[in-house]
Amino acid sequence: MEVRVASDTRCPRCAGRLCLTASIGGKRNVALCPGCDAADPHAQQLLAYFAAHESVQPQDMSRVSELLGHWLGSLTDRPEPTLAAQVEAWWSTRA
Repeated sequence: MEVRVASDTRCPRCAGRLCLTASIGGKRNVALCPGCDAADPHAQQLLAYFAAHESVQPQDMSRVSELLGHWLGSLTDRPEPTLAAQVEAWWSTRA
């Protein structure tokens, strides 16, 4: 698994600025978006952290790692959206 802070990366769902992206097993890419993921209880503390900090502070590594694990663990329970669903979500942001 590879996790990156998304400095200038845009959300594929809403075109908003992302907090981070993760590649799971090289097969699935997920993005943490303040707009799209705000209602996700597994993402809320991680979103709050990135709202207060642009990057992970050295003293917070353990806590952020725990929050990442909680959020990413919740994603494995969800099926990956189909390409059609992803395209529809993308187009809905353009209207």
